[in-house]
Amino acid sequence: MEFARFAHFSSDQKAALLDLCVLGMYLDGHLASAESRKLSELSRALGAGTEYDEGKALDTAVTRVRHAAPGPDGATQLLAKLAPHFSDEASAALALETLKELLAADNAIHA
Repeated sequence: MEFARFAHFSSDQKAALLDLCVLGMYLDGHLASAESRKLSELSRALGAGTEYDEGKALDTAVTRVRHAAPGPDGATQLLAKLAPHFSDEASAALALETLKELLAADNAIHA
């Protein structure tokens, strides 16, 4: 993934995108190493300059998702909170495309 794709995203949108992708991985039911690598790649594309920054951004996203979405109702509520961050068509399309790429990284979706 390249940084230029996300250059127009605000910091709130970048955090929401990481949260969306982490939530997608959890809901997928199969945390594959390919998805984890893709998530790290996304973190770098969103501007994490160092490995430390990347790890911190991902840890923060995982913490937010775990606290906000402990069950199916929580996941729905979190999605409702994340959606307004992608209110225009271009950002919504990019968020959805990014989520699809992440979930397809292991060539399987488990529900």
